[in-house]
Amino acid sequence: MDGCKIKDSGIRAQHNTIIVAITDRAGQMHFNPDAEQVLQAGDLLIALGNRADLNKLAEIANYTRGRTGKLPNLRQADETAGMKR
Repeated sequence: MDGCKIKDSGIRAQHNTIIVAITDRAGQMHFNPDAEQVLQAGDLLIALGNRADLNKLAEIANYTRGRTGKLPNLRQADETAGMKR
């Protein structure tokens, strides 16, 4: 799915799941991504669907529970941007 737009990924049509947010490799959360959003290797997809369909999506995305890459310190990133948590 690396480099593929959500609309072309088959996530919704083939796997009956909806992407509600994406956390990119830099730790930025993108809520309600549109169909034109390009998926990148290392993106963490937050999806809704039934267990079987989510398991199929996880398999295709090569996701292993508990092996999510460590996200950067979001509090530190927010403070750098002038935001408080």
